[in-house]
Amino acid sequence: MSVASRPRLVVVTGAPGTGKTTLALRLAATLSLLLLAKDRLKEPLMDALGVGDLATQQRIGAASYELVYRIATWSLDAAIGLVLEANFVRGRSEAGLRPLVARAEARQVVCVCDEATRRARFAGRAERGDRHPGHLDRLVLDEWDERPVSAHAALDLSIPTLVVDTGDGRIPDDDEILRFVTSTRQNGHRANNRHDRSS
Repeated sequence: MSVASRPRLVVVTGAPGTGKTTLALRLAATLSLLLLAKDRLKEPLMDALGVGDLATQQRIGAASYELVYRIATWSLDAAIGLVLEANFVRGRSEAGLRPLVARAEARQVVCVCDEATRRARFAGRAERGDRHPGHLDRLVLDEWDERPVSAHAALDLSIPTLVVDTGDGRIPDDDEILRFVTSTRQNGHRANNRHDRSS
């Protein structure tokens, strides 16, 4: 399959609380792509299987990643473009993503923000109960310092990569992100860009 005829794949990643889900939703809607988000698969699994503790939640999370990779494979093989969103882990998630990248015209968008903002966002949604209770956000907060943000750095996928800072006082430029995502890849070169737009 030629590069021009490959389905589009946008991998949106970043640590929890960096705004990746919000950005992925906008990209999928604007580009008319299927949004395949890990938590959208994880939550019905938690409904069906129940979550008693963090270890069980983590096992369901691992199964959710496998579902993401499987469904993404089927979709790309059917020429269905995707926005793929999860808190992928550098050094571990590449094995599941590389076969998808090989099937697609792929881009990576990495959401980052300062640690104070990230923690405040996560604590706020835990307090409000915005998410499925099976995520056990309060327990995650208790172990916050044991979860290094470096694990969610840009993935080693050899594809064009854009780093978007969503921290306090910054407004991501959707037009710039869209130009990056829809740009023509040149000579397989990996582009590393960081976008910091102050409001």
